[in-house]
Amino acid sequence: MSSDYSEELDRLSKHFGCQYFDRQGNQITLRQWLELYEGDREKREETVRVAWTAVGDVHISTVWLGLDHNYERIHHPELPPLIYETMIFGGEMNQEPFRWATEQEAREGHEIAVAAVRLQTGQDKA
Repeated sequence: MSSDYSEELDRLSKHFGCQYFDRQGNQITLRQWLELYEGDREKREETVRVAWTAVGDVHISTVWLGLDHNYERIHHPELPPLIYETMIFGGEMNQEPFRWATEQEAREGHEIAVAAVRLQTGQDKA
């Protein structure tokens, strides 16, 4: 990545107010986020994936996004950045997102989402 390109990325990131964070919740630059998120394409899945579970035809995926999705922080900067996301694919909760501040919250939230899908699909009686 050229120096001019890197500087332009950092300028755009500041201009648009985007905030990026590593998996530990430390604020990083857009350039650093790109290196982590897009760096090694072969290892991307293990870099971003926290958990994945299938319940019948429904899939629950939890990933590190690194980009703050806590839009309330615009007015309440004391709130934590939400940099992890659980998404359900299929079933009645299709495309339902849940966002988390830490990897531990994301792992716990993933298990709650799995339990909710199992309950909803009647697969909780195993």
